[in-house]
Amino acid sequence: MKNKITILTMALLSLALVSNAQTHVFKVISSKGMTEIKRGNKWTAVTRGTKVFEGSRLRIKEDGYIGLIHKSGKPIQLKKQGEYDVNTLASKINVRSSSFASKYGSYIASKMTGSSTSRTSADMIGAVKREIPEDLAVLVSKNSHIRQTPTVIKWKTKQEGPYEVRLMNLFDEVIFKTTTNDKQIELNLAGKDIEGNICLLKVVPVNNPNVRIEKRKFDIISGNAAIEVNNELSEIESELDLNNALDNFFYATYFEDKGLNLEALHYYEQAMKMEPDVEDYKNAYDEFIVRQNIKFKK
Repeated sequence: MKNKITILTMALLSLALVSNAQTHVFKVISSKGMTEIKRGNKWTAVTRGTKVFEGSRLRIKEDGYIGLIHKSGKPIQLKKQGEYDVNTLASKINVRSSSFASKYGSYIASKMTGSSTSRTSADMIGAVKREIPEDLAVLVSKNSHIRQTPTVIKWKTKQEGPYEVRLMNLFDEVIFKTTTNDKQIELNLAGKDIEGNICLLKVVPVNNPNVRIEKRKFDIISGNAAIEVNNELSEIESELDLNNALDNFFYATYFEDKGLNLEALHYYEQAMKMEPDVEDYKNAYDEFIVRQNIKFKK
C-alpha cells in the first residue's frame, strides 16, 4: 500500500513539473462564438483571460473570434474558421524589442481580463449617471489634449441642427467658427498660433442656444511633447495593422494614455465597427465614455 501511494505521489509530482515547465505564450483578451483550446487530448472553451501555453492548439468554429496578446506584448487576432497550432502562431510573431508593445501589451492584457484596478466599477458608472447631464455633450472629457493635426470632434444631443462650433482662446476670443448640420466636425489646428497652447471649444444648437452646454478645454501638444508622440507613433505604425479590430484597440489605448481622447474615441469606435459582435470591444468603449465623464440627456 505504501509503495502504491509513493508511486502515485511521484506521478502527480511529475505531472505538476511538466505543467509548470510549459511556457506561457499568449493570453486571450477578447473572444466570441465557438472558440476552444486543446491541452493534451482535451478541448475546452476559450474565455477572456485564458492563458495559452506552448504545445496547445486553438480551434475556431463558424463566426468565432479570438484576440490574443503574445508574451512580447504583440497583438494577434484569429477569425478564420479552423485549427491553429500555438507554436506556429508564436513563430510568426516579430519579437524584436519594442517599448510600445511591451508597455501597452501588458497594460491591455490586464485591463481586458478583469483587473480590479483597470476595469470600470459599477460604482463609477452609477456615480456618473447621478450627475446632471448636458443637453449636448461633446464626446471628450472637459480637459484633454489635442495635436496640431486633423482631428474629428463628435457630440451627442437630442437637439436638432444646425450647430455652431466655436473655438476660442483663454480670453474667449473666437479663433475659428463654423456651422454644420452633422454631429461632428474635423478640426485642424496646424499653423494656428494660440495663446498658451490652450483652446476652448463650444458647440451650440443654432435654434436653441440656451440648452445646457459646457465648454471643453484642450491643451495643444507642441514642442518636445509633440516630437515624442510623433516618434512613438512612427514605431506603432511599423508594428500595427489598422485593418483589424485588435490593433485599433491598441491605438485607442495609446491615445487615451497620452490624454489624446478625441483620437482614442475614434479608434475605440473603429474596433467596434470592425468586430460589432465582440462584446469586449463594446464594453471597452462604454468604460472609456465613463472614464471621460461624458454625460448627455437621453
